Amino acid sequence: MLFLARILAGFFSGSISTSSAYISDITPPQERSKGMALIGVAFGLGFIFGPAIGGLLTIWGGHISSAPHFNTSFSAWWVAGLCFANFAFAWKFLKESLDLNLRKADLLQKRPSRFGLIDKYFRVELVGPLILVFFLSSISMSTMEATLILFMGDKFSWTLKEVSFGFAYLGVVITFTQGFLVRKLIPLWGERSVLRIGLALLALGLVGIPLSPTVSWMAIAMTFLAIGNGFTNPSALGSISILIPSTEQGAAMGVTQSMASLGRILGPALGGAIYAYQPEWPFLLGGLMAGFGFSIILSLFSRLPEAGKSKNEQTEKGLA
Repeated sequence: MLFLARILAGFFSGSISTSSAYISDITPPQERSKGMALIGVAFGLGFIFGPAIGGLLTIWGGHISSAPHFNTSFSAWWVAGLCFANFAFAWKFLKESLDLNLRKADLLQKRPSRFGLIDKYFRVELVGPLILVFFLSSISMSTMEATLILFMGDKFSWTLKEVSFGFAYLGVVITFTQGFLVRKLIPLWGERSVLRIGLALLALGLVGIPLSPTVSWMAIAMTFLAIGNGFTNPSALGSISILIPSTEQGAAMGVTQSMASLGRILGPALGGAIYAYQPEWPFLLGGLMAGFGFSIILSLFSRLPEAGKSKNEQTEKGLA
């Protein structure tokens, strides 16, 4: 039953790619990456409040009954109710974002298989490398997330309580980065510069984790990591969206998020396997993958879009 529940959760998590496509439909190209950052803000807030709400519900359940596992089941039922309320709200208030004529044209097109779609978008100039970079970023982060609690316990004797606060701190930084910094910096620098800086900071943060001798140094490394992740995701998604026709936003975002999901599958398995041999390796490997993504962006930098950059900035650059 537990595996069935997780399968259903994975099956219905397609709402993430649909949300990305929806934002692509309702925002102009110059606002696209800032719109994508709002998804990151939502995830960051969930990262902060989700564990706290779940913990409080578990404590409440424990006061209601001392029966085995009642407290965690009580929390799960409330979470299921929250998901249903979210569904009901969308059913009632969420309007179709794609123009009717575009939807009709899309329905007339022959749809390739899922693997055909992946092959199709990996072959699209610039889009394929950007999807690969998004995949590398995802697998880097998931490798870290799966092993950080083990590493902090082994190196600094942290318990689940301290690590939970650490993840909450990550959520705060990511939320601030995507809710404020990205929306301010993309008009100044454009998507490609924000993406390049994000991958560099992500790589530095991941490599800095095993090299940190104290908790203070670890906090600096985690700050770099959180800001890097906050820069990378919306600028990569926004760039892909800008390069894809409006009728293909859903398919392209679906492929991109599918690759990110693959990264979240491979990352924990890979990180856990190599942690047993050397605790520092998962983080160094994550930093190496983020660095590889950085090198891809450098090689394509002049050809990547910067639609979010304000017209004044682009004009000044052209005159210079």
